[in-house]
Amino acid sequence: MTARSSTGALVVAGSGHTRDAYGRWHTPESVVCWASGTKVFLAAAARSLVARGDLTWEATVGELLDVPAPPTMTLASLVEHRSGLPRTLPEQRATLPDPYAGWTTERFDDRVLGDLTNLAAQGAPGEVAYSNVGYAVLSRVLERIGGASWLELVREHVLAPLGVPGDAVVLAPPEASPTRTPRGTGTAWAAPDVPAALGARDLRGRPVAEWDVSVGPFAASGGLCSTIPGMVGILRAALGAGSPLLPGEGPHAWERQGSRAWHAGALFRSGSLVVVDTGTGAVGAAHAVGGLPGHGARYAERALTALLPDARTGAGA
Repeated sequence: MTARSSTGALVVAGSGHTRDAYGRWHTPESVVCWASGTKVFLAAAARSLVARGDLTWEATVGELLDVPAPPTMTLASLVEHRSGLPRTLPEQRATLPDPYAGWTTERFDDRVLGDLTNLAAQGAPGEVAYSNVGYAVLSRVLERIGGASWLELVREHVLAPLGVPGDAVVLAPPEASPTRTPRGTGTAWAAPDVPAALGARDLRGRPVAEWDVSVGPFAASGGLCSTIPGMVGILRAALGAGSPLLPGEGPHAWERQGSRAWHAGALFRSGSLVVVDTGTGAVGAAHAVGGLPGHGARYAERALTALLPDARTGAGA
């Protein structure tokens, strides 16, 4: 790592033995953004609603949201990235340095929900193609059916059954974001006051800009935050309870090989990796900020692999 980067990682073995390593900016109390690791929580909320009978995997988005959409765009296809929807919207690719800025719920609904057929036609429905847009649409489906924000549904249907308090996870703007103070988000679901998520810093130690995924439906694709021990605690509780947070029968968001499952996440200047092993009972989480933009997930994987060999595959475990 460099003078402008830091990692934090924690692993708890099935025996309960703990190993951790915290870099210059990370502490066990730091709130960090898990980026696309958020998707395993959103998918778990969907799995819970299906298990309750509130939804079916075959239900179509068109029927659920009462909008035009291809009949192949089902709840399952959103969870499994088979909807045909693009990774990001065309206009997002031209709005760096922050492609997620300004995407309130109202703007998303107006731009995306009425254009699902056209957006999906530009992809290949039925084939796996990673889609942040798809998970943002998934959040709107769950909110319509569940009658609450996707974050509240995660808290109620994923965390509460594990005995985990809802405030263990939050939507936190990055340290350098102007939205750190109470803000108008264009959505009824956003909390007005949340701690800032740890971000990268310049050589003088000042926070530098990061993508802000704490607002609107794209938060459901990558905005969930917690402490590193908080995330590991949730994963351990899930293993003990056979939670819908874990991969199992039916659609889920994890990548998996054998008993090892993982999900990586990356923003512009940060990245993460979360891991569960249903065979050994080991769980781990790592987060990185700084370094080369776009390399955060690699840094996080490197930090976690130092504590849990072959973190992504379990080949050496």
